[in-house]
Amino acid sequence: MLLKTLKLRYAVLFSCFLILSSAVLFLISYGLLYSSLRREERTQIQARLLEIWALYQTGGVQALQREIIIEKSLEYGRPFLLRLADRWNRTFFLYIPEQWGDIEFKDLSYFDPFEERGMLQVPIGNRRGVLQIATVRLGDGNVLQIGFHSGAWENVLGQYRKTFALVALPLVAFAFLGGLLFSGRALAPLGRLEHSIRTILDTGAMHARVPTAGQGDELNRLVSLYNQLLDKVESLMKSMRGALDNVAHDLRTPMTRMRGTAEMALQAAEGIQVQREALTVCLEESERILAMLNTLMDISEAETGIMRLERTQRDLGVLLDDMIELYGYAASEKGISIVRKQPTPVSAVIDVNRFRQVIANLLDNAVKYTAGGGTVEVTLTSEGDRALVRVKDSGIGISLEELPHIWDRLYRGDRSRRVSGLGLGLSVVKAIVEAHGGTVSVTSTPGKGSEFTITIPLSA
Repeated sequence: MLLKTLKLRYAVLFSCFLILSSAVLFLISYGLLYSSLRREERTQIQARLLEIWALYQTGGVQALQREIIIEKSLEYGRPFLLRLADRWNRTFFLYIPEQWGDIEFKDLSYFDPFEERGMLQVPIGNRRGVLQIATVRLGDGNVLQIGFHSGAWENVLGQYRKTFALVALPLVAFAFLGGLLFSGRALAPLGRLEHSIRTILDTGAMHARVPTAGQGDELNRLVSLYNQLLDKVESLMKSMRGALDNVAHDLRTPMTRMRGTAEMALQAAEGIQVQREALTVCLEESERILAMLNTLMDISEAETGIMRLERTQRDLGVLLDDMIELYGYAASEKGISIVRKQPTPVSAVIDVNRFRQVIANLLDNAVKYTAGGGTVEVTLTSEGDRALVRVKDSGIGISLEELPHIWDRLYRGDRSRRVSGLGLGLSVVKAIVEAHGGTVSVTSTPGKGSEFTITIPLSA
C-alpha cells in the first residue's frame, strides 16, 4: 500500500530527477575537467619539449645529459621521459625516470613518432594510464621525444569521481527525505479532501467541508471548487426535498379527489351516466397530474443542461404578436387589454416552441392576476448583443416576502392559491431562459402589478 501512495511516488520521482540531473551535471563537469587537464598536459609537454630542444641545439647530447643530472637532483618537479632517435627511429639515447622503474611499455621504436599530429600515446602494461609523448624533428635529422605519464591528471579525475560519489549518496538520501516532506505538504489538500469524502460516505453529513490553506495553488483551488460543489449539491438536495414534499402535497389532493370520485361512482345506484361523469373527473385529474410531472421533467432537463433546444433564427416581434393574439381572447373576457409597446423588429436564435412556452406562462400569469379593466404591456427592445422582453401587468403584485421564492418549483403565494395553477410556470420560465443563456428578473409592488424582464443573447 505504501508504494501506491502519491507521496512516496513523488518522493521517488523527485529523487530520480535529482539523480538524473546530478548525473548530467557530473558528466558535463567531468568532461570539462578532463578536457582542461588534457590541454594542460599537452601544454606542459610542448613547453618541456621546446626547452629540451633549445638545450640540444646549443649543447647537443652533452647538454641533455647535464639537464638529466640536474633533474635527478631536484626533489620537486614532474618526471619526464627523454628519447633521442635517428632518422630511422632507432633509439640511441633514452632516459626513463627512476620513479618509473616499474612501468612496462614497448620499445618506442615500434611506434610512429609523428602519429596523431605529433602527440603519441603509448599504453602502459602494468599501471593505469598512458605515456603522452610529444615529438619534434631536429635540424640534423634526428628525432627528439619528451613524454609525461598521464597518472597525475588521472589521479585528479579519480579523486573527482570519489568526491562526487561521496557527495551524491547523502544528496540522494536528502532528496528522498525532502521529497517526502514537500510532497506531503503539497498533497495535504488531497488528504483533507479524501477525509471529507470518507466522512460524507460514512455518515452522509453533507455539511462537511475541506479546510483550505489559502495559498491559491492548483490543489487549494481544487479544494475550493470541491467545497463549492458540495454547497451546490447540498442546495440541490434541499431543493429536491422541498420539491418532493411539494409534489407529494400537491399530488395528494388530485389523487384523493380521484379516489373519492371513483368510490362515489361505485356506490351510486344510478346508472351509467354517473360513472361517465366520474371517469371524466378522473381523466381531468390524471391530465393535471401528468402535466405537473411533464413540467417537472422539463425543468430538470433545463437545469441539468440536457434539454434539447432546436434553435432557429426568428423574429421575436412576430412571435410576441402571435402570443398576444392568442391570449387576447382570454384577456378580453376579463376586460383586460394586452398592449404591444415599441414594436421594434428584433431577431434572435431561439427554440421557438420553448420560447413560446416562456411567453405563454408570463402572459397567462399576467391575465390571471390582473383584475378587470387592467392592462398588460409587452415590450421588445435590444441592447448590444442581447434582446430584452418585458411583460408588465397592473395586477395584484408580489409581496417582498414571496418575491425570492416565486422561481421555486410548486411554490404558490397565499394570494395566488385562489387561482388555479400548478405553481410551476415561473420555474419553467427561468429554466428555459437560462438554457438559452439568458436571465430573467422581476420587479413588483403589491397592489400595483409586476414587471418580468427576459434577457437572451441574439446569437447562440
